[in-house]
Amino acid sequence: MEPVTMLKGAIQGWRPPSSGFIKMNSDAGWDKSSRLDTMGAVWRDAKGVFGGAVFQQLHHVDSSLVAEALALREALSVALQQGHRRVEMERFT
Repeated sequence: MEPVTMLKGAIQGWRPPSSGFIKMNSDAGWDKSSRLDTMGAVWRDAKGVFGGAVFQQLHHVDSSLVAEALALREALSVALQQGHRRVEMERFT
């Protein structure tokens, strides 16, 4: 499958946040053997306009659940640093 096709499918499934909010979508990948967490987040406004993205790697993460929680925390932290106070959070599945 070409990357463009995958991206189109992802965008079609995205639902905008309520008016006046931004939506932060986050995801994490965790490797059990290395205990490495790779996480990222992207945010858009209610019109779907791209607002930004963040990527981070953390070592010594104990589980996939912790990895997902850390991704949500990092996404919210970045949103607050950017001055956003009305944020809807959603993690990729």
